[in-house]
Amino acid sequence: MRDLSLYCGIKFREKGDGWDGCDCWGLIRLFFKTEFNLDLDDCRTLYFGIRDIDSIRTIAEEERKKWREIKGERKVGDVVEIPLAPRNFHVGVIAAPGMILHCEDGGFSQTVPITSQRIARRIKATWRHFSLEP
Repeated sequence: MRDLSLYCGIKFREKGDGWDGCDCWGLIRLFFKTEFNLDLDDCRTLYFGIRDIDSIRTIAEEERKKWREIKGERKVGDVVEIPLAPRNFHVGVIAAPGMILHCEDGGFSQTVPITSQRIARRIKATWRHFSLEP
């Protein structure tokens, strides 16, 4: 089993994607690079910041073309859309069976059970990158 403590406690940093700070997409990029040696697209130059919702939605629409929506069992590496209010976009990654790794504005990265009330009620969709398909 992965040592998820490695990923917990990384400070939120807008447009960050490293051990010194991450936003939600940056944390997923870091996880994919570390766990799968896969470089996901670096979209940081395509939006002004986490409140640039229109640009983020456009980026997400393009990114989804590289992913398949999953309706069944979630696996490690699947990305989960878990919108936040007032923002309409937030993502986390299944880092271990039943556990989501994510990082929210103003906080630190953390793992939470996918069944937690705070997370489960917000799940909008689950996506699997084509490179992780069998």
